[in-house]
Amino acid sequence: MRAVPRSLFSQLVLAQIIYGGLLALGFMVVLGLTHARYHLEATQRLSLGWADKILRRHPQEFSSSELRSDDAPLRDLLLRLGRASLAVDFHVIDGTGKILLSSVPAARLRRTSVDIGAIESLIRNPRNLPVTVEDPAEPGVSRIFSAARLGQGAGAKGYLIVLLRGQDAGAFLSHQGSRVLLESVVMMSGVSMLAFAAALALLVSILRPIRKLSGALEAFRRDSGIAWEGEQGKKPELEGSDLERLSSHFNEMARRIVELLQRLNATDRKMRDMFANISHDLRTPLTVIQVCLETTRSKGESLPAARCIALIDAALAQSRSLGRLIETVFELSKLQSPDYRLRLEPFSIAELVQDVTMKFSPKAAKCGVTIRIDGGDRHIQVIADVLLVERVFDNLIENALCHAVGASEITIRLVERAADLEVTVCDNGCGIPASAWNRILAEQAGKAPSYPEASERRSGLGLRIVGRILELHDTRLELVTTAGNGTSFRFALRKTNCLGSQTEPN
Repeated sequence: MRAVPRSLFSQLVLAQIIYGGLLALGFMVVLGLTHARYHLEATQRLSLGWADKILRRHPQEFSSSELRSDDAPLRDLLLRLGRASLAVDFHVIDGTGKILLSSVPAARLRRTSVDIGAIESLIRNPRNLPVTVEDPAEPGVSRIFSAARLGQGAGAKGYLIVLLRGQDAGAFLSHQGSRVLLESVVMMSGVSMLAFAAALALLVSILRPIRKLSGALEAFRRDSGIAWEGEQGKKPELEGSDLERLSSHFNEMARRIVELLQRLNATDRKMRDMFANISHDLRTPLTVIQVCLETTRSKGESLPAARCIALIDAALAQSRSLGRLIETVFELSKLQSPDYRLRLEPFSIAELVQDVTMKFSPKAAKCGVTIRIDGGDRHIQVIADVLLVERVFDNLIENALCHAVGASEITIRLVERAADLEVTVCDNGCGIPASAWNRILAEQAGKAPSYPEASERRSGLGLRIVGRILELHDTRLELVTTAGNGTSFRFALRKTNCLGSQTEPN
């Protein structure tokens, strides 16, 4: 079974063909009926005076004051008239419509009466044609006729009916009207073909811009690599008519535009919050540096040498802190760039964790904290950007050393799973107070989380960088903790043997 055409042009052409066929069929039916009726009307109009002429030509036979079924002269007249014209029947009926005499043999008559109402209607209103009566010899067949009263006025004793047996709709359509119908059909076909060609030209002119627009949108989608919702990993298929595809394109574009605007608004909100926090962090070292410099300038001669050195050391420390903060901002800005590309390579995560632990061991010893590695096989390799992953460990351990109050141990736990490696950095410090729990959840949902014990004025850029690095690796930073049991940050990295299913982050 052939499929229904899906393009709008083919659908409209098919609809036009069906509509034209139905219109032509209806026209032929109406044409046949009107031609047949017109033929019957014209024929009956020409034969209206036949009955009166017969009465005038044969006055003696119709002069009897009383009609009888055994009137031999009148019967002979009707028989002679019937033999003279084989396509016409002659009947004499009384005032009730009963057939008294007929040119048709009695054996052929199937009915013995005629509708008197139709006869009176023809005599009284000869303009309303055609008027038919049922043929007594062929019940169910209506024929046109001519009629005249036998007698005058209301006292008419009967009627003479001249029934035209060869003049009915069926005879006209099968014989006399075939040529007329054929010519009409030919003319109608010619007009229909012209109308169809004009309609096709109109359809082409209307649909050409629609098809061009739909094709341009599809080409833009294909060239830009955009996959609509539900098409990830599938070859896009064009379905539906041109208008349906165009509607789908516009609806999907509108959805994508709204989604991008929402993302843009969310990103803009995050950037405003981040810069608001950064402004506080920038203001603090600048204020300290300004105070140290103003104090040294105004009271430098009266201040002891040790005090001047202390002020200069404080200004230098704050300037270095300010420099680190600016470098962090630049690093985060670089990571936020849509053009940033990872340098993916396989490496041993256990060896990297060992190197990071050795790097932070001196600082941890000063703080009274032990850094411990739990699990992890040196043969387990992950696929990632090694420098960025090292920065993740640096920031998490640095935050734990600086802000985990009461912590005596920091544990880096490595757990191998089927497709990835789970990494957890936890401490046994004071954990997260209940009052800070809702704030951290809100930060995880919208903004980058800040460390639980960090000041509200801090920007939390370290964890923002960690979150962005993990986002580039197609994973995310999770906060797993309970009050009083320390703080744990968890993330996962794809193993090297699962590289085939790894998609390169943007």
